[in-house]
Amino acid sequence: MFSSLANLADEDLGKWVTRTVSFPNSMVDRITPVTTDADRDMAMTVFGIDDAWPVVCEDYEQWVLEDASPLGRPDFDAVGVQLVSDVEPDELMKLARLTTVSYGIRLETTGTAATAAIRHLGLTAIAVMAPSWFDDQLCREGAAYFVDQGIDVISATPSGPLGGPRAITAEATARAVKELVDTTGAQAVFIAGNGQRAIGAIDHLERYFGITVLTANQVLLWATLAGTNLQNKVTGYGRLFTEG
Repeated sequence: MFSSLANLADEDLGKWVTRTVSFPNSMVDRITPVTTDADRDMAMTVFGIDDAWPVVCEDYEQWVLEDASPLGRPDFDAVGVQLVSDVEPDELMKLARLTTVSYGIRLETTGTAATAAIRHLGLTAIAVMAPSWFDDQLCREGAAYFVDQGIDVISATPSGPLGGPRAITAEATARAVKELVDTTGAQAVFIAGNGQRAIGAIDHLERYFGITVLTANQVLLWATLAGTNLQNKVTGYGRLFTEG
């Protein structure tokens, strides 16, 4: 994404960033559990502050960093940083651990929610419409995520409407989806990126084209409401909710 923004500012700068700059992924795990009466008592006893919701953190801490620094790096491991080739296993472990301390609150990411929605609807292949400001590498990484989940990706391109999140309208997104479907013949489209407005167009696109439309915001809402009686009360968000 940074490379794409650099390219928009200056094409030569964008090429230089793509060629020479590394962006290692990282993951920090130190949870702030729900506030307890003991935390409130501590705030009053230690600091003399009557705080109804003091924010505390657990003793456990973990910092995982992708070891991808072609020009060298500081000796991070000397201060406890875990250097790995891929941070995803640690991210998944963190999500699993969060579930045990979330006091029943559902924890979802766009990736996990989209995967659950695709499987729920029995889809086997999707076309990913990434935001126009995504670069090709980010699109490839997004496609690789779904492929790892056993989902066929027939297309993953930055084919979303031009403009930033504030400028994009549901109408512009609908036009971009139409063009993508005409080009790929896709029967299911996932509109990636939380900045692409599409909610007002989902029902129209599904009726008009006879396809399934999923969006980053829609699947997050659907997954968050799973197990409640609220899913069937949501209207205008496509077959994911009407068949949920």
